[in-house]
Amino acid sequence: MNRLGDMQAYVRVVETGSFAEAGRRLGLSKSVVTKRVNQLESMLNVQLLRRSTRKLSITDAGITYYERCLRILSEVEDADAQVSSMNLQPSGNLRISCSTAISVAFLARDLCEFQQEYSGLSIELIHNDRAVNPIHESYDICFQVLDVNAEMVSKQHITPLRVLLCASPQYLEKHGTPQHPNELPQHRCAHNVYLEPKLEWCLTNEQSTVCVSIDPLIRTNNAWMMRDAACNGNCIALLPTFFVETELTKGQLIPILTNYRPEEFQMTAFYPRTQYVPLKTKLFLDFAMERYSPVPPWEERLARLSI
Repeated sequence: MNRLGDMQAYVRVVETGSFAEAGRRLGLSKSVVTKRVNQLESMLNVQLLRRSTRKLSITDAGITYYERCLRILSEVEDADAQVSSMNLQPSGNLRISCSTAISVAFLARDLCEFQQEYSGLSIELIHNDRAVNPIHESYDICFQVLDVNAEMVSKQHITPLRVLLCASPQYLEKHGTPQHPNELPQHRCAHNVYLEPKLEWCLTNEQSTVCVSIDPLIRTNNAWMMRDAACNGNCIALLPTFFVETELTKGQLIPILTNYRPEEFQMTAFYPRTQYVPLKTKLFLDFAMERYSPVPPWEERLARLSI
């Protein structure tokens, strides 16, 4: 009986809610995963999971055992990481989650550069435009702006993400340029529901913060749609500078209400909390901090153009 293997299978079943999906994550068949969990229950003489044709649910004993398994498996990973760090040659698979826009704009390219430096690593990059818990979904690192308040999850702020209210010259010529945030509800707007579910924009100057309710003609979590709508003269949009650097540089988008500052977001790395951070995770976090902090490269370029 491989007790650690059985524990790992059980943890993955609890986190995924599926024997089949747990097997896929572990590279095992559904039947092998089922057998391993059954072995645990037989050895413990207790039911950990309730099975039905529709779903799995976890018993009270199963919750307690799951939490203990997480701690034990974490200690094993810590021991491996501490020994591996002695030769500074990371290996295995580095599994990363991040938003689609961040990946396309810069992270995917830089991740390839990182992998070339550490060729013993394989990279798995998955796009998730939502808050992701790295433990529940088996990621080494999750880069996102949405917070994950969870026990056993650590976080590290990587870089601020500045956003600007932008419109095309054509839009401003046709509809006029707002001079105060209170004028925004009378304009055509595109709103990112990923960054802010509330239909509200808050802008701050030296004296005060002004929050205005908007009735957007476009509501989406798709940054491409918002950028295209703004560039085509259809609306005003609140867009991250890393995603529209080219359009701002070429004058296809013009920042408006520049004496007011929209709320700034943070790209944050979330990763499983362990006593010893795995070497592959630590090295990529160091790489990201060096590359993007304290001022990311796109902001340095825009600063030279006074944008």
